[in-house]
Amino acid sequence: MRSKRDGVRVQQRERREGDALAARARICADLEQRGVSPEFCEALSERLEPQVTSFENSSYVPLLDGVAAAYGVHAEATEALSSRLRELSEIERLMGAFSGELSKLDEVLSVLAAHVGRMRKATPSRMLH
Repeated sequence: MRSKRDGVRVQQRERREGDALAARARICADLEQRGVSPEFCEALSERLEPQVTSFENSSYVPLLDGVAAAYGVHAEATEALSSRLRELSEIERLMGAFSGELSKLDEVLSVLAAHVGRMRKATPSRMLH
């Protein structure tokens, strides 16, 4: 008797898991139609599946629209951050190059200062009145 109950429970659990997988696939497909990337859809569908099964059908579409809108904002913010990081990298590269050029200029000015100092010592000073 117990094995029959266990068998029924296993079948019910498998049916629930199958229903959950089907719901996740549906959520993922609907989100992809709204412009959400497939990688993000998988993670979202796992989180949304428990809520979606408890919602009425009339709440499903607005929920997915809201998630898609939030994803759009997230994607824009991510792209803006990537752009700023690229700009920062370029600024760091330019500042490094500028610093190198300033070092060269400092070295040249030191050599010139030493040369001018030797020239002053080599020529007697003449005062003209």
